[in-house]
Amino acid sequence: MSKLNQVVFHNTLRKKEVWVYLAFTLLPLLVFVTELTDTKFLRLTGDFSEMNFLDFYGTTLGIIDGMILPAIVIAYIASTMFYGEINKGILFLYKDINRKKVMNSKVFSLMKTYGVYLLLVMLSSLVIYYFFVIQMKGGTFSLLGSVAPVTYYSVLGVLGLFGIDIVAILVAANLSVRFSTGVTVLGTIFFLFLMQAISRVDGLNYLSPMSYRELFNVGQMTFSMSFILLVFLCVVYVVSAYTLLYRQFSKVEY
Repeated sequence: MSKLNQVVFHNTLRKKEVWVYLAFTLLPLLVFVTELTDTKFLRLTGDFSEMNFLDFYGTTLGIIDGMILPAIVIAYIASTMFYGEINKGILFLYKDINRKKVMNSKVFSLMKTYGVYLLLVMLSSLVIYYFFVIQMKGGTFSLLGSVAPVTYYSVLGVLGLFGIDIVAILVAANLSVRFSTGVTVLGTIFFLFLMQAISRVDGLNYLSPMSYRELFNVGQMTFSMSFILLVFLCVVYVVSAYTLLYRQFSKVEY
């Protein structure tokens, strides 16, 4: 990690919004509270005997992401790093540094923050999986599914969530170069809703990373084809968003 990346990431960690974002990873632990009350919020029901950890992790991540609040916060963080610093003239401090390096340090910081978020969700999911699924519901520990199709289904689900989240962060970064925080947040939410909507429309669903798990599940695609197309689609989105971000950032005056 370069010195610039370290400085930007450490400055990012000082933002209170980052800690709010990471606090969402503790939501799975509320399962213990819901078990002692009558509320249905975050209550897990069903047969857990065949649930593997990867599938449980994907389910947990999907529930948290589905609340939209984490997306709002990470979009806000992106806005403070781009729009906020551009608007306040803070980027002038980087005037002697290559613009691409400055931009990359900010993108790297956002992605590393997301990486910490994923790790913490995994840890909280592991706690719930062990103490709730195994100890309280009589499940057995299994990292992957007992049969290949179950494992494939879990892998595609988790990869789809990773992909859509990463692209959404880059979308937020793109919007924050030119627009205010409000527009950035709304634009990011619109993108996520759009991906969710087209994943349910025949023909258009191939454009959403969230679709390939179900395309495999219903037998429209083999796992290999689903995996390849999912990764390819995510790469296309990431490269396109990154390229557009670079073009916009290189034109910013500071």
